[in-house]
Amino acid sequence: MSYEVINEELKIAKCSITDLTIGQVHNFLESWGDDSKIGTLTMFYDREKELLVLNEDNDMYETCLMTATAYLSGDYERRKELLKNAPEGIVESVKLLEKVFKYRLFDKRTFQALNNLLDDTQRKYVAHLINEEDPISAVYIAFRAGMISGKRIERAKKRKDR
Repeated sequence: MSYEVINEELKIAKCSITDLTIGQVHNFLESWGDDSKIGTLTMFYDREKELLVLNEDNDMYETCLMTATAYLSGDYERRKELLKNAPEGIVESVKLLEKVFKYRLFDKRTFQALNNLLDDTQRKYVAHLINEEDPISAVYIAFRAGMISGKRIERAKKRKDR
């Protein structure tokens, strides 16, 4: 499946209903669980390609494009306002935009975390925390330990630069 990318920065693409595969159409209709028609599809998120894909055949295409652009480039207050004031026809689309925003944020943070490898001592410490009986305390302790470790690294850099 290839989409036409229309906003590289925000990773927004468009496609026609005829560009969708039978499997995609089947999945959309099955997930909706009612008598909706595939022509009512306004947008969807392709997790694999990390693209928000708009249906250019939908009557609301221009509205959805403006909303998606404003939402994905907006700050917290702007996104909250858009969700609150969304016209009835695109409320579900705005909810999807919030999910897309969160997916992208989580993916970015996961990428950052995966690229900061642990040494043996840190691995043992993390294993110890995983075995903690209270998971909330374990997360708090891990966060604080990360902050302390970061401070120590920064201090070591400053001493080295002197």
